[in-house]
Amino acid sequence: MRKFLLLILFILTIPSLRAQDSTNYQTYNKKGIAMLPEKGDWVIGIDATPFIDYIGNIALISDQPNDAPEFAFTAQRPGQLFGKYYLKDNKALRLGLRLGVTLKTDKDGNPSDSDEIDILKENSLNIGITVGVEKHRSIRGRLRGFYGYELGINKTPYSGSDYYGIQFVTGKVEFEEASVTLVSNNYVESGGNTIGIFARGIVGIEYFIAPNISLSGEFGLGIGYESTSERKFNPDTGPPVVFDSGSTEFSVANTASGALVLFFHF
Repeated sequence: MRKFLLLILFILTIPSLRAQDSTNYQTYNKKGIAMLPEKGDWVIGIDATPFIDYIGNIALISDQPNDAPEFAFTAQRPGQLFGKYYLKDNKALRLGLRLGVTLKTDKDGNPSDSDEIDILKENSLNIGITVGVEKHRSIRGRLRGFYGYELGINKTPYSGSDYYGIQFVTGKVEFEEASVTLVSNNYVESGGNTIGIFARGIVGIEYFIAPNISLSGEFGLGIGYESTSERKFNPDTGPPVVFDSGSTEFSVANTASGALVLFFHF
């Protein structure tokens, strides 16, 4: 629903973007403080989704606790950071970073011998980097639109069932048995990572809720290429087994490239 509403706003914004002059008109609040960024300003941003979820939960009538906004930065739920530098009042370089790291260790004790503990480790990295340029056009007061382009590369870890089909795992998996008798059950699962590159055009809107603090949303359309490596199961005894042969994909698609972002300008 959120993406649908943003799309409607973008459609309504396009005629205004075309009609505006290239000058980025400054807007001031009642105290005479400038609301919009200017040439030479730096900007940092964070994914606003946790804040939106938190505010939305406040409005719901529920007996469930509404925890504070959470930024996980795990491989399963990577966080997103954004940066900009204004070359002109209405033109900025932009940089995006998606980052999530998971280092997980599960220990499973033996009920008959407390000194024996099986260990299962999961290690995974989810990372992406984008660079681009965007230009802004004043719409009305604190509201303005922008358009531009960006290039990016990302790495996504394997996420799915393990070789035995028993549990859901992410990234590289290592199993160490507490005691090895005649046959070792130790194993390592690895591979299945996806590397992607893309280029896309973007269009969006930005509203300044306070001086130099804005909420932004955007959509993108572009081309991308992804390559997924094979996934292997390597036991201590016996040959390795490829249980996912990987894939490649070339696509042209629209994306919610940036979703909702909270920006702070300096």
